[in-house]
Amino acid sequence: MKEHKHHMDQNKEYYQDVLKHLRKKGVRITETRKAVIDFIIQSHDHPSADMIYQALLPCISKYEPGNSLQ
Repeated sequence: MKEHKHHMDQNKEYYQDVLKHLRKKGVRITETRKAVIDFIIQSHDHPSADMIYQALLPCISKYEPGNSLQ
C-alpha cells in the first residue's frame, strides 16, 4: 500500500510540474487540458489523441485532444 501512495504522490507532483511548465510558456490551462494531462500521466502507455478522446468522452470535444497535446 505504501508504494501505491508513493506512486500517487509522484503523479500529483508530475501533474503540478506540467501545469507549472505550461503556465511559464503562456499556455492557457483549461479543464480539458487538465483532463488530458491527468490521463497521460495515469496512462502506462503512449496514448494517441483518439485513445484520449475515447477515454474522456463526453467530457471533451473531438478536436480538443490534439490541440491540448500541442
